[in-house]
Amino acid sequence: MMWVPMEPCTASLLDRQPIMDRRGELAGFRLSWRRPQGTHQAERAACRADLQGLSNLLQDLGSDHILAGRTGFLEIDSQALPDLTDLRRLDPGRTVVSLSSMQTDDPRMLTRLEALRTQGFGVAVPAPRHDERKASWMRWATHLRVDMKHLAPGSEHALAACLARGGLTLIAESVDSPELASRSHAIGCHAFQGAHFGAVESMGQIRLGVCHDTVRRALVQATTGASLSAIEQTFRSDVGLCWRLLRFIASANFGRLMPLDSLRHALTLVGMRRLTRWLRLLLSCVDDVSPAARRLGQSAALRGQVLELLGAEYFAGHDLDNLFLVGGLSMLPALLMQPMSEAVSTLALPDGVADALVARQGRFGALLNLADALEAGHDDRVEALCSELSLSVGALARARRHTSEPADTPRAWERRQGVSA
Repeated sequence: MMWVPMEPCTASLLDRQPIMDRRGELAGFRLSWRRPQGTHQAERAACRADLQGLSNLLQDLGSDHILAGRTGFLEIDSQALPDLTDLRRLDPGRTVVSLSSMQTDDPRMLTRLEALRTQGFGVAVPAPRHDERKASWMRWATHLRVDMKHLAPGSEHALAACLARGGLTLIAESVDSPELASRSHAIGCHAFQGAHFGAVESMGQIRLGVCHDTVRRALVQATTGASLSAIEQTFRSDVGLCWRLLRFIASANFGRLMPLDSLRHALTLVGMRRLTRWLRLLLSCVDDVSPAARRLGQSAALRGQVLELLGAEYFAGHDLDNLFLVGGLSMLPALLMQPMSEAVSTLALPDGVADALVARQGRFGALLNLADALEAGHDDRVEALCSELSLSVGALARARRHTSEPADTPRAWERRQGVSA
C-alpha cells in the first residue's frame, strides 16, 4: 500500500456548474474565476473577469482532468477580451469564451471575437434582442445564452429566428425549476445550466456524494447474506462509494493504515457488520449525487472496466482488479475539482495504484494513458502506446467496443455492471 502525503489545499478560486445536453448527458462546465475571501470588493469584481487568472488556474490544475474531457465555458466580462495571450495554453476545441455582455460599438471587441474564432475557440454571447439580431458581433457567435428566469413571454419567436441561421447552440441558463426546464426544452434549447441540473461547486469545497440507490442495494446485500463478489460489483458501479470506502479504511476508525490488495480486500477488512453500519450512516449523512456527478461517476466506472480489458493480457488476480481502481479513481480531479495528489491524499491505496494516478508511472501508468487516448479519439497516440505495450489487436478491439456502447439508460448501465434486472 502507498500512502500519499497531503499537500496544502489551494484557496478556492474556481467555481464550476455543470451544463447538460438534451439527453441528460454532461456536455461541459461553466467556469468562473474569483479571488480568495477577504479581497477588496472592487478588486474581486474585476478578478471575476480575469481571463489570465482563470486560464492559468486551469492549466495548473490540468483542464483535461478538471473537465473530464468535456467543454469548458469560461465566464468572463467583455472587458477581459483584449488579453488573449494565455488562452493559447487551453484546447480551443474544448473551450468556449462565454461573454456576459456585448458592446456593439467597440471595434476592438469585434477584432478579438474574430481572433477567437480563427484560433478555433467557441464564443457564447447573450441571446440578442430583436434589434440586435443583425448585430455585427453575431457573425462570430457559436453559442447563445438564454436567461430563462428573465425570458419574457412570447420571446420564443426571436430565438427561433436566431436558430434558423444554423450552427448555433442555444444554452438555457438559470434553469432552477422543473417548469423552467420544460419551457427551455420546448423552446428547443440544446443545453441546460442551472440549479435544477446541478449546483455551483467551488474548488476545495466539494463533498463527493454517493448514489443512494447504490448504497441501498449494497445495504440489502450486506444484510441478507449476499456474496462478497456481488457486493463488490455493486461498489464498482459507484466510484464515489469506492472513494469513501478507501478513506474509511485509512481513517482513525481502524486506528492504523491497513495494507490493501484490492477493493475486495477492503470490503473483507471492514467486515459485514461494520459495513452495514457504515452504509446506513452514509444514507443519513451524505448527499445523493447530482445528475452531473452521476454521469461523471458512470464514465469513471466505464474507464475502470476498459482498463481491465486492456490489461487482461498482462495482469491477473488482485493486479487486474486494481486496474478498475486506477481507471475509476482517475476521474477524481473532475469529481472533486482538486489536483490528483490532493484527491488521493486521504486514501489507503494498493501498491502501484497511487503511482499510476499521481504520476502516470509504474506498471499501470501506461495503460491509463492508453485509456485516455482511446476516450479522446487520439488514434496516433493509441497506435504508439499499443506498440509500446505490445498490446494485441483483440484486446484493443474489445476495449473500443466497450467504450462505444451506449450508457444513457439505467438498464444499459446495469447490464454493463452485471446487475440483474
